[in-house]
Amino acid sequence: MREELERYREMYLGHNEELIEREQIVNAISQITDDAILVITGKGGYGKSTALWQLLTRVAHAQPGATRLVHLVRSTSSAPVSFGVLIDTLRGIPSARADDAIALRRVMAANPDTQPPILLLGWDGIDQRYLADSWLAASKRIIDFFWGIHQRHKDTGILPPARLLVSCRRKEEFDFHISTITGHGVESKRPTYIELDVFSNSELIVLLGAVDTPCAARLSATVEAGPIPSFDSEFVSHLEFDDMPSQASIEILRQPIMWHCFSKLTQPLQLEFLDGHGDALAEMAAAYLKWFGQRVNQRHGLDEQEVEAALDELARAFPSPTDAFSRAESWQCLQTVLQSGAVARQLYGEGISSGLLDEIPAPGGRRSSAQSSWRWRYGFVLTYLLSRQGLNSNV
Repeated sequence: MREELERYREMYLGHNEELIEREQIVNAISQITDDAILVITGKGGYGKSTALWQLLTRVAHAQPGATRLVHLVRSTSSAPVSFGVLIDTLRGIPSARADDAIALRRVMAANPDTQPPILLLGWDGIDQRYLADSWLAASKRIIDFFWGIHQRHKDTGILPPARLLVSCRRKEEFDFHISTITGHGVESKRPTYIELDVFSNSELIVLLGAVDTPCAARLSATVEAGPIPSFDSEFVSHLEFDDMPSQASIEILRQPIMWHCFSKLTQPLQLEFLDGHGDALAEMAAAYLKWFGQRVNQRHGLDEQEVEAALDELARAFPSPTDAFSRAESWQCLQTVLQSGAVARQLYGEGISSGLLDEIPAPGGRRSSAQSSWRWRYGFVLTYLLSRQGLNSNV
């Protein structure tokens, strides 16, 4: 199972990426005792998948030779349909009619000397409702099974035999699964929620400390000097290619996915970015879109050129960095390029989960999701999409 975690990192997180343990995760983990469910929330691109991987890896390597089991399942239509099927598959005897409770007893019987929780299961992206119905059905069944374990152990001081770690953008997404299962919601025995946010100053300094370049030294000195002016997410979303206040670059780098893109720039471009040059902001946008195309290709097999063409069409149809747009209309727009409604919905879902787009829930909440709208998160990415087509954004 440890080897599988390393393969997951190579495929989806980047083998050579500097991955920082988030402060919110470290602080919350120290408080967990008898919870059987941990829910990691946060906007797309804030590092939820990375946090899941890090938590499981920490457990896997906590004690040399320990038999504690860890496994991470990402959002895909080929995910195991239940806990029982997952365990039987890992045992090498897959069965379509595996029993969840019996599977857990087998795990406990096979590891009598392991301190609970014996198994930690990561379930990445329970809100990826744009995938096949099989993913949503599997997520509900997995949550249902672990919810029973959670209810039996929470507030007892007795560690559960297994623990589920799930990720989603908003805690309401997890609560919706529970209300569907139980008919009356989460109630008093709530799971532990951890909300990931942008990088703090101290987290940025840790990241910079691992990068030995003049640019890193300069940026680290700026962060440590503080206080840093406040540039909120709305300010960042409106940025285009005009030269910007140099310290606004720090606010952009607080976005975990943008730090990743910054690290891919050459040192001269990094310095230009810190100086607030618009050309460097365009290069950041290009690096982000390259990452996004590779992500979609890895997850869904969609050609990167097709992704590029679809995003160009989306930008032409919805060229404002501030307005909200209909989700249904965006699906139709993407479908004209991709020639498939299912693929169009998948690409839209990846846009939401990666932080390219911000979804705005309908006033009626999740059950009115058909009326949801969205807007571009990063105005400078939209500007780049339009500029490479010789167009301008509508501010």
